[in-house]
Amino acid sequence: MNQVVNTFAVLHVDDRPRHYIPEPVMPKPKTRGASDTHDDGIKMPTAVIDKTSSRIEAPGSLSQSASDRAFIVDDRAADVFDAIFFSPNISASPGEVDFKEFLHAMTSIGFCAEKLYGSVWQFSPNKDLSLTQAMHVHEPHPSPKIPYWVARDIGRRMNRRWGWTIKTFVRT
Repeated sequence: MNQVVNTFAVLHVDDRPRHYIPEPVMPKPKTRGASDTHDDGIKMPTAVIDKTSSRIEAPGSLSQSASDRAFIVDDRAADVFDAIFFSPNISASPGEVDFKEFLHAMTSIGFCAEKLYGSVWQFSPNKDLSLTQAMHVHEPHPSPKIPYWVARDIGRRMNRRWGWTIKTFVRT
């Protein structure tokens, strides 16, 4: 007890108010050209193909339903959607999907990924997508890979919810 009192005897508390004035933050100049990200930091798709009229339009300018549009995605995201919407007539075999790659694929088409609780992630569509429903996906653990049967289940859920198939995603 005596040792604790001696420790606090050395402690000095200053009653004077201290004011902290932060230094002004200088904006960082862009050196690599214009950004293709949305205000909330999500990279927007470069273009959306309207299947009904064979036109290519900017994202957010379509008024059709989600099943009538196709997303132009990069190779990295296309590999994920190929695994999720696996077709047995393609010569490749179904495989696992890395969860970080799945996050990239969903955000690249305009979804906001938010970790809710535990291992649950919510993928909410941007206002530009004209979709109303969000989707919850459990992050796999202890392995970071989504097993192929779970990936196929996610694909079936996307098909029921938004009418998406493998033809919804066009590789650049």
